[in-house]
Amino acid sequence: MNKGVLIGILIALLFTIGAGCEIDTEKLAKDVASENIDKLVVCETPYIRHSTSCCLDVNNNRICDNDEKASSTQPTVPTTLVQPIEPTTTTQPKESGPQTTPETPIIIDKTLSDYPNMFITNGIFNGVTAVGINCAASDTIAQSEILADLQTKAVTKLSNGEEIVNPIPSSAATLDDELQGKPNLIIIDTKGCNSLISLLGYVGTDAPSKTAIIKIEKRDGRYLMLIHGNSNIDTRNAVEAIASGKLSNINKPYAEVKSLSQTVGSYTIE
Repeated sequence: MNKGVLIGILIALLFTIGAGCEIDTEKLAKDVASENIDKLVVCETPYIRHSTSCCLDVNNNRICDNDEKASSTQPTVPTTLVQPIEPTTTTQPKESGPQTTPETPIIIDKTLSDYPNMFITNGIFNGVTAVGINCAASDTIAQSEILADLQTKAVTKLSNGEEIVNPIPSSAATLDDELQGKPNLIIIDTKGCNSLISLLGYVGTDAPSKTAIIKIEKRDGRYLMLIHGNSNIDTRNAVEAIASGKLSNINKPYAEVKSLSQTVGSYTIE
């Protein structure tokens, strides 16, 4: 659009205003080329043209101050840092009740006729005898009888025929709650008073009435011998049968000593 046309529009505008007519400036701005709109709407500093009118621009950044205030008062949306979700591991609850372990293999490589060779090495006693802390004095007597018999066999024979006795230490006699380690073990028990009978799978009184059980086996690389009586007399009879050598012809790892009366020494072996 040339200057003549523009001047003509302005003159027409003045006449229209003078005639009391309303001017649609929005429509008028559309009819004017974009490169001439600033000539139609002239704004003095500190104002700038905004569409078909002027607006205040104090900081002279070519942005209406009203627009800047509006943008600055917009609420700021808080940003939330989203933490990465850690993978969760489900822990299975522990099962209640007794925990079981694989049963220890039992080795039967000796019989009662081999006694006491598995407890004596080169003439030296290599085991421990144990009674229960809750057992009667009769079991302690049976323990001393077993050790007395073993002492007669804990000897070293010399080439000239002489024998050297190897004393059995006092530590060879212990209680069930004092046992340490896993030595070769002779367990003396009456009616389940010795907790160590559990090592051979016994619980409480497993011997029949008027009977004592004698059993030998190997577990965890050690020999275990059980003397387990239903009564004190039964236990003492089993110890007497062992000490007197009456098991020397029994070629099995298990025997029962049947008491015939309430007197020590009256029994049969089965």
